[in-house]
Amino acid sequence: FTTAVGTGAEALEVLGQVQFDCIVLDLGLPDMTGFELIEKIKENPNFSKLPIIVYT
Repeated sequence: FTTAVGTGAEALEVLGQVQFDCIVLDLGLPDMTGFELIEKIKENPNFSKLPIIVYT
């Protein structure tokens, strides 16, 4: 299934609740940059191998 969120904070919250096969990420987020979100995601060892597809 597909999950859509509007902010980096929402993305981090949902990542803690649901297991995903990959992330499609728009770099233009209202609360942080997409690069900041990627850094936060990769800080968690559980997500270190989670593929992230970036688009702008």
